[in-house]
Amino acid sequence: MTLKVKVGSLVLTESREVNLPQEHAAWYETVKVEPGTYDVYVYIDWTRDGGGMFTIHSLSAQCDGTTIACYYGGSTRDAERIGKATRARINLATYGKVTDALTLLAQATLHPALVREEWEPEWTLGRMWHFVWDRKVKVQLDEGQQNNGATLTAKIVEV
Repeated sequence: MTLKVKVGSLVLTESREVNLPQEHAAWYETVKVEPGTYDVYVYIDWTRDGGGMFTIHSLSAQCDGTTIACYYGGSTRDAERIGKATRARINLATYGKVTDALTLLAQATLHPALVREEWEPEWTLGRMWHFVWDRKVKVQLDEGQQNNGATLTAKIVEV
């Protein structure tokens, strides 16, 4: 089961163009997101293995923007979508090399439930990091949802 949990905010300091994933490979849409403050959500997979562990699937800011390009098949332009308000996700790193410059992640304020772990792997040069979910932090499903295999929204339970 995948849970979507709000874990902070991103202060975007300059506009960005975001390519939206589409169901069909031949279709693409580009959205321009203006500077502002946007909610950040973590998508965590809950598994019964290991006593009910959360595994971080992805981390992204949910943003409102404007469609600036929309094509099907690389040549057919969908002019009706140009200029329309569109929801986009700006993906944030959940792992990497310790020495990597993570300027976008530095603009985010995240809940301490996301713990950055570092280690020295045998198979690469340099220290690595990744986010893990603090097992002491509990989440509660938002009311009225059915577990039909879709992503469920939840919130952090503050104690």
